[in-house]
Amino acid sequence: MFNLCQKSPSLSQPRADRLESRCPSRPSGLRGSIVSLLAFVLLSTGCGVSTSSTGTLPASSTGTVGGRSVAGPFQNGLVRAFKASAAGQKLTGSSAFLGETRTDGRGNYSLSVNDSSYAGPVLLECTGSYLDEAKSQTEDGGLSSTTAADGTQVPLLTLLPGITAGQSIRNAQITPLTFFATRLAQRIGATGGALTADAIRNAYVQVANALGLTSLAARGGDAVLSADPVDTGLGARAGASDDELRYGLVLAGLAKLAKDRNVNQIDLLAQIANDVGSDGLLDGTVSGATQSIPTRTGGSLTYDTSLVTTGLAGSINDFITSAGNKSGVSTTGDTRVVGLVNDIGINTPPVALIGITGSSVAIGAV
Repeated sequence: MFNLCQKSPSLSQPRADRLESRCPSRPSGLRGSIVSLLAFVLLSTGCGVSTSSTGTLPASSTGTVGGRSVAGPFQNGLVRAFKASAAGQKLTGSSAFLGETRTDGRGNYSLSVNDSSYAGPVLLECTGSYLDEAKSQTEDGGLSSTTAADGTQVPLLTLLPGITAGQSIRNAQITPLTFFATRLAQRIGATGGALTADAIRNAYVQVANALGLTSLAARGGDAVLSADPVDTGLGARAGASDDELRYGLVLAGLAKLAKDRNVNQIDLLAQIANDVGSDGLLDGTVSGATQSIPTRTGGSLTYDTSLVTTGLAGSINDFITSAGNKSGVSTTGDTRVVGLVNDIGINTPPVALIGITGSSVAIGAV
């Protein structure tokens, strides 16, 4: 198990053809130590999301938010933006809605913010169908969606630390990782009060660490939020970093894990988000209790520690050796991924569980 509450550093037919036809020195491994989230007091003046090493973006007066929505790439997915409360929750009412748009066939989106005076945190959500990198074209057309087994929609989420009035944000990705991190940040907000921008960024860092993306996490929360995962079922992307390659393999591993366990991927992702959001720990439980996930054939799958550790690590390796892998990583011994798989696989429970408490969380405004 990995404690997500510890303080971090600062923040046939080829698949590509099918996509186009649908839409014309490794850091130290995970340990189980329990460390309370220390107070964050530095406030932010903007989201600053970028793929650059500095993690900053130039502001402009256009008032847009853009990036990619990827579990695999969303196909005409619906992206919506909302004002968020100081605790990271979506605000309701017509004045809270900031805009919506559709993704293209590679998951790219860009929406205009309809309130040019708004400054503060933003919650992004994406629903729809996406390319499932673990499925062949004969399996559901190679797609999965955000429709859960019970028929409800479970959007992927991204919580932006804050925008300034009229600012444009690029590279605000919406992925399973950002979904998990958003639930962690919301847990902090619900337990300790208002979130600082750095506390939100810290949530992205801690989830990246828990998923074995330690090199990416070391670059800070903005770098995690702006990293563009490689679409490993479509092919290597020119200019992609090793961190983005590893990120893409984690997403492919989640897809492979869901397929091999016969569950809808969104149900697995929602359960992991609930796990993290319940107590700040990625430990295969919700507040210490083992959970289950409905299977596609009416049964149930036990959600436990092994599923999110050795199970996920094994699924990443299985994807790498599968016919669907187009990432350019052809063996599980590739030095770019050995540390990733090992870090996830040794994610073991500590002796005691310590959840988030109000006294350990910074109180402040974004």
